[in-house]
Amino acid sequence: MSRKSEMGKIKPAVLLILLLVIVSGCSGGFSNSVTLAREYNTPNSLSMSYMKFNGSKMGEYIHIPDDGTVEIRTAVVTEGGSLSIIVSRDNEKGEVVYRANDIQTSEFTITISGKGEYMIWFEAKDHKGAYSLQWH
Repeated sequence: MSRKSEMGKIKPAVLLILLLVIVSGCSGGFSNSVTLAREYNTPNSLSMSYMKFNGSKMGEYIHIPDDGTVEIRTAVVTEGGSLSIIVSRDNEKGEVVYRANDIQTSEFTITISGKGEYMIWFEAKDHKGAYSLQWH
């Protein structure tokens, strides 16, 4: 086989590997692995159920105008592992305004107030269950 035909076969393989590395590396600083999941998100809600969730996952931005307040109705089902919910203000410091760790099966309200953009995100370790958040 000539060197030219060998190079022709190697280039597509190298490009494919490079593309996979680039795509898998574009998680915005968050990475996760989720098994057997159903996810449904809208601009005013987040929900996901799964057999196993590991890692970190970005949720949704919430915009609060002026000195407004938003109440996030939250439900979590924990059948195993741990789940944390974090809300942070989108600024240079990424100020955490709410954090709940190792949430057991429960329903509760998260209240955030003050003008700005807020990000909801999740951290899980072998969590089996579901979460649902809704706000207006």
